[in-house]
Amino acid sequence: MTENKRNIWFYVSGVISAIMAGLSYFGTILSIILAIILYSTGGLEEIIGKLPEESQVPVSVITFVTIILIITCLVVAIVNTICAKKCFDFAKLEKDELLKEKSKLITVIVLQFILGSVITGVFSLVGFLSVTETLTAPRVENNSIEQKLTNAKNLYENGAITEEEYKALREEILKSL
Repeated sequence: MTENKRNIWFYVSGVISAIMAGLSYFGTILSIILAIILYSTGGLEEIIGKLPEESQVPVSVITFVTIILIITCLVVAIVNTICAKKCFDFAKLEKDELLKEKSKLITVIVLQFILGSVITGVFSLVGFLSVTETLTAPRVENNSIEQKLTNAKNLYENGAITEEEYKALREEILKSL
């Protein structure tokens, strides 16, 4: 898998995180505007007054819940913004640099699963696994005839084998054609 194809996972994850952040910021602003309208016009008391007496909730409780929701939306928006930035940063890193950032990457993936969306975390996780799988996969030796001949010649030139051994090895390699 080429590096560009592998890094596309981080770009996609970054874009989705950025969209989630934008939606969260929009939700925060919309909640603030709605809260201001309800509290400034007295609409909240009017709505509560129309409810049956046993269902009425004090305005202070509704205010508290509203503030908590606005803060939560804002925190989710900020965390998604940070995750999007980090994903774009991860996409630009080389394999070895990315592994040095492993703990940050895992943190971003966990945050995406918790505060962002599952799909965003999945894209980052696939990008991360493609890097670690590539780096930990056993290397396949090139067993081509040319490589074997080059290896035999290097052994002879470095004094690891005699000239006779080199000629015999070379002949054996050529016979395998």
